[in-house]
Amino acid sequence: MPHQEAFMRHRRASAALSLALVSLSVSGALAQGPPPQLIHWQARLANAGGSPLNGPVTVQLSIYDVSTGGTALWTETQSPTALNGVVNLILGEQSAFPADLFNGDVRYLGLAVGANSEMTPRTTLLSVPYAIRAGKAAGLDSNASIPTGLITSAHILDGTIAAVDIADGAIVSNKLGAGSVTSTAIASGAVTNSAIAAGAVSLTSLGPDSVDSSKIIDLSVATADLANGAVTSAKLGAASVTSAALATGSVTSAAIAAAAVTNSAIAAGAVTLTSLATDSVDSSKIIDLSVATVDLANGAVTSAKLGSGSVTSAALAPASVTNSAIAAGAVTLTSLAADSVDSSKIIDLSVATVDLANGAVTSAKLGAGSVTSAALAPASVANSAIATGAVTLTSLAADSVDSSKIVDLSVSTVDLANGAVTSAKIAAGAVTTAAFAPGSVDNAALANNAVDTSKLANLSVTTGKLADGAVTNIKIGASAVDSSKIQDGSIATADLGTGVVTTVNIANSAVDNSKILNLAVDTSKIADASVTAPKLGAASVTNSAIAAGAVSLTSLASDSVDSSKIIDLSVATADLADGSVTSAKIAAGAVGATQLASPITAAGTPSPVLDVLGTGGGATAIRGISNLTTGSSIGVLGSSLSAAGTGVQGSSAQIGVRGVATTGTGVNYGVQGNTPSVAGYAIFASGNFGGTGFKYFVQPHPNDPSKEIRYVCLEGRESGTYFRGTGHLSHGDAIIDVPEDFRLVSETGGLTVQLTAVGGRSELWVESKDLNKIVVHGAPDVEFDYFVNGVRRGFSKHEPIQPNTSFVPQFRGVPFGTQYPVDMRNILINNGILNPDLTPNESTAAQLGWTLENAPANVHNSGGAR
Repeated sequence: MPHQEAFMRHRRASAALSLALVSLSVSGALAQGPPPQLIHWQARLANAGGSPLNGPVTVQLSIYDVSTGGTALWTETQSPTALNGVVNLILGEQSAFPADLFNGDVRYLGLAVGANSEMTPRTTLLSVPYAIRAGKAAGLDSNASIPTGLITSAHILDGTIAAVDIADGAIVSNKLGAGSVTSTAIASGAVTNSAIAAGAVSLTSLGPDSVDSSKIIDLSVATADLANGAVTSAKLGAASVTSAALATGSVTSAAIAAAAVTNSAIAAGAVTLTSLATDSVDSSKIIDLSVATVDLANGAVTSAKLGSGSVTSAALAPASVTNSAIAAGAVTLTSLAADSVDSSKIIDLSVATVDLANGAVTSAKLGAGSVTSAALAPASVANSAIATGAVTLTSLAADSVDSSKIVDLSVSTVDLANGAVTSAKIAAGAVTTAAFAPGSVDNAALANNAVDTSKLANLSVTTGKLADGAVTNIKIGASAVDSSKIQDGSIATADLGTGVVTTVNIANSAVDNSKILNLAVDTSKIADASVTAPKLGAASVTNSAIAAGAVSLTSLASDSVDSSKIIDLSVATADLADGSVTSAKIAAGAVGATQLASPITAAGTPSPVLDVLGTGGGATAIRGISNLTTGSSIGVLGSSLSAAGTGVQGSSAQIGVRGVATTGTGVNYGVQGNTPSVAGYAIFASGNFGGTGFKYFVQPHPNDPSKEIRYVCLEGRESGTYFRGTGHLSHGDAIIDVPEDFRLVSETGGLTVQLTAVGGRSELWVESKDLNKIVVHGAPDVEFDYFVNGVRRGFSKHEPIQPNTSFVPQFRGVPFGTQYPVDMRNILINNGILNPDLTPNESTAAQLGWTLENAPANVHNSGGAR
């Protein structure tokens, strides 16, 4: 029915519960019959627009023990007629209530109209005021249990409780008055041991002769129960006194009649050594064959106690005959059975030489390495006794073989170890010329000063045999060298002693230019004003020949100095006139990071494109390094006053702009961006934005000017979005409108909603959720907070585990990642990227294809990845 469907979408109903009141009075007469097991229920049904329903409707009613879900305890279907929305229902008419349905626990009524699902929430069934009082009548219901403590002594008429009213065991001792149990109250045999408390029966409780043997439990009379002297000989049964009953020393010989103690009178084990007087038992007192093994003391049977041949092999337990048990010489060959003694029966090392028959030890009996030098008699091992190859180096003790043990002429070349023949082994004069291979004696083989004149043949030392510089002045005899012995042009300046060559020694015109060593003529050798322009050769005046300050502007002709006359790198800043270096004078790519001062500014009108442009084939186009270790310092500062300009722009296949703050103390910035515009970005990343440390928002402390507050961004495994707010249930319903901005940036899937009731308890749940609205239901009506999470549109496929591009060291041998916390550094050590000293692990780098560079001289710590 359409109007019912509209009603179910709205899910609104009002209902009133009316219960018949029962008046109950208790008197001598019986109460009237029980009240009817029916409930009157009235409900008002309306459609979604609030208009009341009219006409026949089908209603299903169910009663539950839970407010939501669960299984109905009772249900029935009725077809009332709605009049102006009102229906009157009699619950229990179609289907009777279970007997225990209303047992005092809370019950909930559910209502469904037509084919629609059950309305929510269910209605809690409550009592009307006098029904609460009627609950106390449950104690008069024969089918109901009586609450504990309801009936007291005042409600019981004296003398009305009969024996059948008392449960077995219900009366315990503390319920009995003193002296209240008399003999007439006790049935014959009724008092058993388990019924008597310990110590409960005293002599005054018992009548004369009231306890005989039949009333006493066997073995229950303890020593303390017997009066002194109560046990006489007449009370003792035959053999009733055992050794355990006798005190030590209590039975003396005077108390025992002659031959009174027979074997049958002695309990097994009753007579111990301490019970017998010395020598009191002889052979006549021992029954033949009655002494068993256990009766013999350890060691009691000695050789004197054994008859000849009385110990046979059957009498010997396995391994019972030990060495200590055998007297010297006691075991002869005739005593031993054939093959009765094997290795396991012989004590290690106990077989002496005299025990061995001559020839008994053959080579087969010898273990490997068992014959040592101590076992060999002097000269006992002859050559004929040694098998070929039997004696190896490991067989011989150190220094065990001397000359007397070696057959003359038997040591051949192959028997000598390389290097075994040293000079100490060679007799004087034993090595002749014939023993030397041609050319085998070289300089290294000769001892220092080993060759003197007597060893040299006359005229055998030729020029080729003399080392360069070997013939010194003292080796040359006086007047031995004349002009014929000197090679033309061979005497250099270094060959002449200071002042040795004087003017008189030099022939006129003998010294020409070829005889003067380059640079040998200094100022002191030149007469003043003797060097004129004609004397100077082209390019003959070098920088080193000019005294500092000797050449002034007046000394130089116009345009006399070009680039070829200036030493590379010799023009210092002070040599340049202000403004003399223009952009035309600077080669492309010539200005690198080391040539730039900090900061770089551009004078005059800013360039319409770039003030500083770095291009080059190297690893770094522009590098800014500030060497200050304290205070505020900036490696590269970029600033643009144009709304469309860029302060610093970097473009690279790997790192466009990289900022590194090398000090680990104070406040410093690898890259800092500032903008005064609330619509601008101090730092903007058009791609992913990553970092290895905290991501803060920072604001000043409101009370302490020396502090600031840093809040850290929440981290997660997805690119999340969220919005939050407060809602209110109205008639159990609420709708959360999704903000447009959240809808525009979030994926359609992946929404999660958290609800928290405010001001009281309420059952809250989400019926549906999407990017347009979130429908919430609950009961009772409360205010609630909500928190909605989503996933950023276009970024839902994020995978947290990615190939490593952020922790790749650049320089070999240089500590890496020292700005990271200790735990992160330990991760880099544990996964093999770094060594324990934080330098790159070159084995891992090679395995992963990373190329480590040699660090520049000014890099001692590569704080981050390349």
